[in-house]
Amino acid sequence: MGKTADEAVDLIKLAIECEKAGAFAVDLECVPDRVAKIITETLGIPVIGIGAGINCDGQALVTQDVVGLFEQFVPKFVKQYLNLWEEITGAVKDFKVEVETLKFPRPEHSFSISEEQFLALMSIYEQKSKADEPEGRS
Repeated sequence: MGKTADEAVDLIKLAIECEKAGAFAVDLECVPDRVAKIITETLGIPVIGIGAGINCDGQALVTQDVVGLFEQFVPKFVKQYLNLWEEITGAVKDFKVEVETLKFPRPEHSFSISEEQFLALMSIYEQKSKADEPEGRS
């Protein structure tokens, strides 16, 4: 909105009405930068831009966009500072391969039981197994 003179006038009026109604801030998304500048200079409350240019009081982006967690679509106003999609995809592929080839988990990634406690467990388990066997089976 705000790409024609009439739309821009309506948007400026709406922003002023929001402030008068008690809004503590206004968010402008995909508004032309020069229109956003007029709104920012007109209002006494903060104007936060999402693709509305540098002249807003603050900027907001979705974290997933900033760190590149969505590969299929990146909005024009997003600057990706990182491509986590590629990093995460690579990590998951590495994990899959290591699990399939029995390279993960290793002993350092597993919990253990002391030898003494394991022997006690085996004794209890064997006694329980024998007690649970049907009669006549050996």
